Amino acid sequence: MPQSAFTILGNGIVNAFQSECIVSEGFDPLTELKFPRFLKFNGLWDTGASHSAISTKVVEDLNLKPIGKSTVVHAAGQHLVDVFMINIVLPNSIAFPMIRASNLVLTGMDILIGMDIINQGDFAITNLNGISKMSFAIPSSRNIDFMNVNDLGF
Repeated sequence: MPQSAFTILGNGIVNAFQSECIVSEGFDPLTELKFPRFLKFNGLWDTGASHSAISTKVVEDLNLKPIGKSTVVHAAGQHLVDVFMINIVLPNSIAFPMIRASNLVLTGMDILIGMDIINQGDFAITNLNGISKMSFAIPSSRNIDFMNVNDLGF
């Protein structure tokens, strides 16, 4: 499988990375003859989230139907929430079909990109010369080890 990648540059040092995402209801692109409607949303990359989540805006805009419920544990406790099946396309057309996403109250974003997506590739953040940079590549292609320069592919 050829590698796909993208990089997001921050405006100086940033404490969060966001990217545009294209989302639809969940479907198998290898077997479906007609694709559902895709819409653009703002996604936040969150390594502290084990799973991805969507806002009520995404649910309503795409007219999604829940596939079940799940208990979500967070800093303020836990909640029983609806779960939806979505397809998500990240920058550079990196696509993830059939992602289980919880419906959460999200502020300042529509999608929370969690470790269920991040752990499928290589993910790195650097802050060289006061500029934050996030890179994501799939499939994973190298061992990123800042202690061993030989493993960085330089």
